[in-house]
Amino acid sequence: MEWKNICRYRLIMIGWFLGICVNTNAQELVPNGNFNYSDTCQSGSLVSGYMVEPWIEWASPDYYHSCKQASYSIPSSFGGGGQPFEGQGYVGIGVYVSFTSFREFIIIELTEPLVENTDYRGSFHVSMMDSMWFATRNIGAAFTAQEPPQDLNSILSIEPQVKYAGSSYLDNKVGWIKIAGSFTAQGGERYLTIGNFDIDAETDTMFVPGGGVPPSHSEVFWSGAYYYIDGVSVIPDSIYLSIGDHEDVADSFNLYPNPNSGLFTVDIGLGDEDQAELHVWNISGQLVAQQGLSNGQSSIGLDVSNGLYLYVVTINGERRWTGKVSLISN
Repeated sequence: MEWKNICRYRLIMIGWFLGICVNTNAQELVPNGNFNYSDTCQSGSLVSGYMVEPWIEWASPDYYHSCKQASYSIPSSFGGGGQPFEGQGYVGIGVYVSFTSFREFIIIELTEPLVENTDYRGSFHVSMMDSMWFATRNIGAAFTAQEPPQDLNSILSIEPQVKYAGSSYLDNKVGWIKIAGSFTAQGGERYLTIGNFDIDAETDTMFVPGGGVPPSHSEVFWSGAYYYIDGVSVIPDSIYLSIGDHEDVADSFNLYPNPNSGLFTVDIGLGDEDQAELHVWNISGQLVAQQGLSNGQSSIGLDVSNGLYLYVVTINGERRWTGKVSLISN
């Protein structure tokens, strides 16, 4: 059987296989959109300034991982943290500072340029740092043919193709909010940049109570808006339309820790008569585990080798949530 037919068969059997069956029509274009660190490491072994490859820094974004030193570790960090949306780590960027004009961006070179007149779906997830005093609605993703310039005025002149369009401020400190949108490529766009592309006067902010207490050396230390970024994806819109968006229960579902050593917890909110199941598939398309889920927390144990697996959660027989879970040795 031809490779493309094998891929098509597996897509039919288990839904979108999250980039495992890769061809020109179904390829995930963002390398390391989950900010995983490929090498083994011990807690505190990664230096604070390290940015995970192949992501590019603009100004001084921060990389958070369980192997980072305490201030940048997961799930706790200097400003408050939490579990990744998926994978091993996430990146934090400052998108607004109340007392000076300042921005941070993260940049990635796509695996291939976008094709002219083709529709694409770009998405990423955000969570507000616990200690910050302000939330905003101004954050987006821009696609450009060249790597963005290093001066602030020039990068703020770029118009992002994907922007948060909600009326509410992004003030969630627990869980993740998905920002997504479709656009038509002009052709040749190769770089994806995430951040706030609006000038200060056009950046909407809201004070959020319960932020951090400023240190003695700076009374305005937390006076800004800062977000964790995870789960970055760019796929052809035709693929998105075929798989749909299965994150409608995002606020009532959590799988942690991820990565893990084969033991993890699923926390899900269910109605009185809902029946939920967790299905886990390996990269060859084989079902390796299936377990019913209870309302609240369910403990899961997988007796499988280290690696990347796809999980699918169904409620009353309908697929409602998909994602990746990584198994690593202790």
